[in-house]
Amino acid sequence: MDAADVVEINQVLMRYGMIVDTRAWDDLADVFTKDAVFDTGEFGQGRHDSLDAIRTMFETSNPPYSVNIVNVVVSDGPEPGTARAYSKNIGLLPKGRVGSAAYDDELVKTAEGWRVARRLAKARRAEAS
Repeated sequence: MDAADVVEINQVLMRYGMIVDTRAWDDLADVFTKDAVFDTGEFGQGRHDSLDAIRTMFETSNPPYSVNIVNVVVSDGPEPGTARAYSKNIGLLPKGRVGSAAYDDELVKTAEGWRVARRLAKARRAEAS
């Protein structure tokens, strides 16, 4: 993986934020493979095992008003043409609340460019004091 791949992967992750912000669900194919898995179990939304299922999840849920992808770290995947990315999502929620998630992504290089093949969303919650 070279610097151009890292930049492209960052762009894919940022594109996800823009898609959620604008509710452009048909553009999710610019981020996820057709057979992508998006595990949102920690948020009570289960696991979504295809691009169509991911799109339906967004269309039928109440996603954040704004998604900000930060602290992206990209590394080589276990096979050529694969990569791993870790990032945080800071989202603006209803009633002025703010939420945070950590994404653990597995990406593959396709004919269309880098795409997320598997995403695990982990809730980031403040420790009780």
